Amino acid sequence: MPLVLPDAFDDAELPNGSEDYLWLVEVTLQKSNRTGTDPAAFTPPLVLRVCNNYEPIVWPVSNPLTQNWSPYSFAISPIESSSEGDLPVLQLQIDNTGRDLMATLHDGVTLEGNPVSLYLVPRNALTIAYPNHEFQWWAFQVSNVQADSERVTLRLERINFFAKTVPQDRFIARRCRWQFGSTQCGYIINSNAAFTTCEKTVAACTERGLDHLSRGLPRIHPERYGGFPGIPKQQ
Repeated sequence: MPLVLPDAFDDAELPNGSEDYLWLVEVTLQKSNRTGTDPAAFTPPLVLRVCNNYEPIVWPVSNPLTQNWSPYSFAISPIESSSEGDLPVLQLQIDNTGRDLMATLHDGVTLEGNPVSLYLVPRNALTIAYPNHEFQWWAFQVSNVQADSERVTLRLERINFFAKTVPQDRFIARRCRWQFGSTQCGYIINSNAAFTTCEKTVAACTERGLDHLSRGLPRIHPERYGGFPGIPKQQ
């Protein structure tokens, strides 16, 4: 059965509806074929944001994380689930006559497995300031991609809750949860670095902070330590 929009959006489905809505599509490219320290991911993730407007828009306004959305030609099929209760799926068809997306498809393992967010925003509400901005939001992931000379078709499925790790984060007192040298860690690994690995303890984090200081870099360790030393030890 279809995923029904709230009552406030019913008018958008009428042939002569008076309300006008925009679709905003956000694709977060996390998985990649690129080489590097982690060949399976972009660091930071590459985010593609497009809208079906005739000119670029900025939304939501007054938000510190306000994003720019670029106009692009795409179409979205009805959002439906099967009578057997399968997860809802839809197709997102994006214009490919200019081959603009081909490099991204090759870089991102054809986008499969990457998350996609769909936002439905009333045009007359684009200027409503955050956090009172109006929108509807759906989260999907790419399950299949097909491309030809005219369009790129992304098959989107709702993210399977049972496939997610719960809880997402673990709170550990005496071990850092960050990958050494990652953006969250912040340690700069180059030819002048004294360390190429880390024991993930507070003492090790402090040593790497002193190494930053000796290289004339900001000392951000052990402040960046990813553990929770304040958690009491179980008796």
